[in-house]
Amino acid sequence: MSDDRGTLREVIWQDICPWLILRRTFRLAISLSVLLLCAVALVGVSAGWKVIGTLFDGTDDQVVGMCIADYQDWPWADLEIPDRVEMNFSSLADGTVAAGPLRRVAGRIPYVGPWLTGGPVPGVWAYLTDPFVRLFGADVSVVGLAYFSLCCLWEALVWALFGGAVTRIAALDLAREERLGLLKALTEQMKKWPAFFLAPVLPLVLVLIVVLALWAVGLLLRVTWLAWLVGLLWFLVILGGVFLAILLLGLAIGWPLMWPTISTERTDAFDALSRSFAYVSQRPLYYIFLVTVASMLGVVGFLVVGVFVDSTILFGHWAIGWGSGSGQPDEIDNSVGASLIGFWQGCVLMVKPAFQLGFFWSAATAIYLLMRRAVDATEMDEISLDEDEQSDQLPPMTTDENGVLGVDGDENDAEE
Repeated sequence: MSDDRGTLREVIWQDICPWLILRRTFRLAISLSVLLLCAVALVGVSAGWKVIGTLFDGTDDQVVGMCIADYQDWPWADLEIPDRVEMNFSSLADGTVAAGPLRRVAGRIPYVGPWLTGGPVPGVWAYLTDPFVRLFGADVSVVGLAYFSLCCLWEALVWALFGGAVTRIAALDLAREERLGLLKALTEQMKKWPAFFLAPVLPLVLVLIVVLALWAVGLLLRVTWLAWLVGLLWFLVILGGVFLAILLLGLAIGWPLMWPTISTERTDAFDALSRSFAYVSQRPLYYIFLVTVASMLGVVGFLVVGVFVDSTILFGHWAIGWGSGSGQPDEIDNSVGASLIGFWQGCVLMVKPAFQLGFFWSAATAIYLLMRRAVDATEMDEISLDEDEQSDQLPPMTTDENGVLGVDGDENDAEE
């Protein structure tokens, strides 16, 4: 009688639940290269918006005026020094300070200003789409159209470079567990920069064409006796509205998948546009599930990063208070010293919004790989490599007629 025994096999949870790959996005978001890329992009976008605002300074358009005021602040302007204002440094020297502020920091979710609240995924989504949403506002004038168009183009230009570099870093790490350096990521990104820029801009160009056509029909309403012609052509208005609804709703939901598409496939803007629309329309519930999971993970990650950043500043203030005896470190009489202290504290606080943006782009890349697997049945580790990246890979291995393992190409070299 044979003795059949069962074999205990290891359970690979990521094969059962592939969405667990989203856990790795936190490690990507806190990497130094991703944090630096996102921080520089934030400063670049804000600087461009400030310059654009000067071009429209003094405008009578109230909507534009309010938005210029909103876009004038630097990224660190809304960041708060965590509760340290309640700490009396003169009492620190006496050893009588209480630990209340530290307890309050540990018991709350740190916030990063009104423009990046609600967690990395919904907060960054709202921040990046804000000028585009305002562009389609009902109360936008011609001046507002020009202002918001410039803001949208500048944001697309900056994030096409830095956001695209982040998604490329994330794609290589998530698909092949390979590390891509910051400088190399930017260098490779320059080759595909036009595609990253055109991916979100092309749909807007199509929208503009349709809007101009409908605008021409609307001009006919200015002539009373041509109203019958407008009524006759009204079916074109309905068709145009259907086209705009499909295009804008699909763009609003699926645009985060465009840049991961180009980073993963090394393709063009048209393929990025078609894939983002196709994946979302074919598996909408799965897409919503992945975004929900990423949002929850992002909130937890942001809590960890926020507490760490706040604690870094608090403990630094606490320790230096023993030497200063009184006064806050950034409230000293020397203006140069106070500015330098404020600069370094601002660098630490900038980790918060940089993490949120880095997590957003890393999560978007992971979601793209998962959606591609669900729709196209493409394995997660399939990713297109550039020529210099292929040169870094090991050459293909072959076996000769005697079964000896060798490198493909050695045989040809020997014959030569």
